Amino acid sequence: MTKPSSTSCTTIHVRPMTRTDAEQICHIWSEGLSQTTEAFQWTIAKRIASSMMDKLREHATSGVGNVGPNGGNLANCWMERDDRVMLVAELVVAKVDTFSSDTIDTTASDPANINEATAKGKVVGCCGVKMGTSWTQPGPETNVGSVWRVSVDASARQRGVGRALMDGAERWVVTEVKNGSTNKIMKMQLKTRNGIAADFYKANGYRKRRWYWVLDFFGLPGWFEKDL
Repeated sequence: MTKPSSTSCTTIHVRPMTRTDAEQICHIWSEGLSQTTEAFQWTIAKRIASSMMDKLREHATSGVGNVGPNGGNLANCWMERDDRVMLVAELVVAKVDTFSSDTIDTTASDPANINEATAKGKVVGCCGVKMGTSWTQPGPETNVGSVWRVSVDASARQRGVGRALMDGAERWVVTEVKNGSTNKIMKMQLKTRNGIAADFYKANGYRKRRWYWVLDFFGLPGWFEKDL
């Protein structure tokens, strides 16, 4: 009989943030603003975007910003309100039972094969999601969700982290709408100035809202939405 052996695999785990995640979320989001700047092709556009992102970072991470110094205000903004949640993605290294026989195939995606986590998950992405499109109010659009502060650590891009975060955000909105017992069409909306991110959202089924397609002429992103 072939004896099982152990190997390791890395899985993406999406969950609500905890207070201990705040500093890492702050770092990932702040560093992610650089990608927005680099997404512009023209030098003058890069300079303008860089100035805008610096001001955004400075305000958001200030004592009165919704991120706060080292993420100190994130918990108040995202953990103490029922209409929103900040999701984080972590890479978890786990032990997996495999067999040396070529005739047996096991996969790391099967939970039954995973014995135990061998390392604490490293937070590599964040995505805030809330009901409505207003930052301060849930708004009358109780069937519409919106995402904020989406960012993936540079070391973890192109590994499915962004998609996992968006899937988690969409599931959260669907659950919230169902709990509200509404039969309206559910939508997710978002806004981005990042052309690279815009391509990512398009690849995941998002389209520009009416009239925002005009921005394509100038090579600018805008508001996107997706039916859920």
